[in-house]
Amino acid sequence: DSRGNGLSTGYSYRNGEYEYLQGTVNTTLLAPLFLSYSGRFDLKDDRELEHVLRAEWRFQCWSLFVTFRNREDDREVMFSFALKGLGREVGI
Repeated sequence: DSRGNGLSTGYSYRNGEYEYLQGTVNTTLLAPLFLSYSGRFDLKDDRELEHVLRAEWRFQCWSLFVTFRNREDDREVMFSFALKGLGREVGI
């Protein structure tokens, strides 16, 4: 919607290689805070592939992102910063 809330699903398939479902939820709790969650599930092997939770603080000319990614064999936390019109710089 116009406030940044949304829900999406997707399906990907490649003959003999993979088949998975993906879902994403985006929400605006209190502007300038935006949250999103996405997950992927492997239908071929019946297992979870990835969960991603992201928080974004948007301001007039810059944004700050915190992303938590959880995979079966890997977990990461990423901080990034964007200046509008210049792109995003990855932080810690």
